[in-house]
Amino acid sequence: MLKKVSFFSNLVPFLDLKLTVFKDKHWEELISKLPEDEIRFIPIQLEFKDAKGKNQSEILIILWSPDGVNIMKKMEVESHKSVVMRCLPGARECVEISSRLDWNLGNIVKEKLKGSLD
Repeated sequence: MLKKVSFFSNLVPFLDLKLTVFKDKHWEELISKLPEDEIRFIPIQLEFKDAKGKNQSEILIILWSPDGVNIMKKMEVESHKSVVMRCLPGARECVEISSRLDWNLGNIVKEKLKGSLD
């Protein structure tokens, strides 16, 4: 069960959404609002359980880079990834997602943070 995910809108360029998620339906709402032809950096704070069942909180940056974006724009934004990571010193990773089908927060937590949302 997704407890809380916070989205920070004023910290990073290419981001125009602000939303705090307390339930799964809000996560789906965010995904539905992402443009198919523009790139977004989406810093999120996740509350999850690590492999030992201990509560954890981490900041991840999701890089929304849909297939509909020009390849030159993707290359330009890729070069800014390290700058974005420096803007958020607490961010653990930057996860690139190019398809709405890849927006499974449970899988992201499992693969990148070695934890679960349960």
